[in-house]
Amino acid sequence: MKLRDARLTLLVNEDQINIEVEDCAASTVFLRLKLTPEQFTRALSRQAFVKCDSGEVFHLDRVGKKQEHKTLEFPLPKDLGYGKRKEAASAAVLERCPEGWIPDNYFSSQNSFFDKDGEPWARCTIRRYVELGED
Repeated sequence: MKLRDARLTLLVNEDQINIEVEDCAASTVFLRLKLTPEQFTRALSRQAFVKCDSGEVFHLDRVGKKQEHKTLEFPLPKDLGYGKRKEAASAAVLERCPEGWIPDNYFSSQNSFFDKDGEPWARCTIRRYVELGED
């Protein structure tokens, strides 16, 4: 698989070097390596197969795809107390989210809750990852 827009982040400090690789089209970091300064120096001096302190790969199902996102707005039950809004919204978004989309399930921004025609509503961002077309 060839990535169209890959980016590398290299963070160096006295105790540890962190390397992250991101697929920008998918807005996803999928590889994270941690090295000691000694391991990093060996890699820079062209030594092959240098061991790392740790390595982690994740979100491989998103790599090579494009992230799409949009806002989902949905009604909430009436007569909710202020303290129960987040809990109710978290449950309601799972029921109303279209198939193939993933809700952020974040309801702490000032725009998360609003009234529509006098009824309580909530909104959050939903995301999905779609195959990229051929160039």
